[in-house]
Amino acid sequence: MNMDNRPSAEMLAEQAGRLFTLPDIVFKLQEMIYSDTSTVQDIAELISHDPALTARLLRLANSSFYSFPAKIDTVSAAVTLVGTSEIYNLALATVVVGTMQTERLAQLNLKGFWQQSVLSGLVARNLAEQAGFRQTEAVFVAGLLHRIGYLVVAEQWGEVLSQLDQCDASTLPWEHEENVLGFTLAECGYHLLREWQLPETLSQSVRWQHKPERAEDTYRPACWALHVASYSVADHLLGESGRIVREIKPGAWESLQLDDVAVKLAMENGQNNLAQIVNILS
Repeated sequence: MNMDNRPSAEMLAEQAGRLFTLPDIVFKLQEMIYSDTSTVQDIAELISHDPALTARLLRLANSSFYSFPAKIDTVSAAVTLVGTSEIYNLALATVVVGTMQTERLAQLNLKGFWQQSVLSGLVARNLAEQAGFRQTEAVFVAGLLHRIGYLVVAEQWGEVLSQLDQCDASTLPWEHEENVLGFTLAECGYHLLREWQLPETLSQSVRWQHKPERAEDTYRPACWALHVASYSVADHLLGESGRIVREIKPGAWESLQLDDVAVKLAMENGQNNLAQIVNILS
């Protein structure tokens, strides 16, 4: 491979942004939740115009993701109980999985990809809850999207995948990505989320998942939660026996005020909910 001719993360993401387009309802919903005049009923009515989205959101609201004591059978009730910003993040989660589908990507192990992504989101969300975050759904979505750069590379630069997937035990995955691609998958994912004009909380969390200390103060706690979750899940699924977990930066524990017991609890919770949430989102 000629190093000088390698495409940039930004270039690949720009091309992918034209191919993978989010449905209009995502942008309309984003506009409404930041509007001073939109009501819960307005947001519920917009969502109700999309039967598939409505069904998925209600299934999420009635799943172990929330464990509400009573059944939620209307979108307006879901919006009221979950919150407007949170319902936007959940709506985004339900549409992204369906958006990232092409003939080329269908040749990959997408089931395994989304299982790792969803588990990372669930673990990050649980860590955020334990750390006292006010909005935890955004952290879940950041976890869901933290490796979306892989799908961008797979679609736009597929010939490099075989080399990208051959990471030996002497090199950490993100270091291997830089060696092969010239950038990390996190950088590529960040640029795609910017192409999609998604909230900065999501794009910055994905961008700084390996270096949370470099994130702006506003986004740093979410970056730390994703950092711990994604490393813990990768280590667990890849059978690395602590190799990746040992790379978790000490600042994570100070920032989140958590320890490895909290991670173990979050992992157990995530694994218990994984199958149900994957089934809803896919």
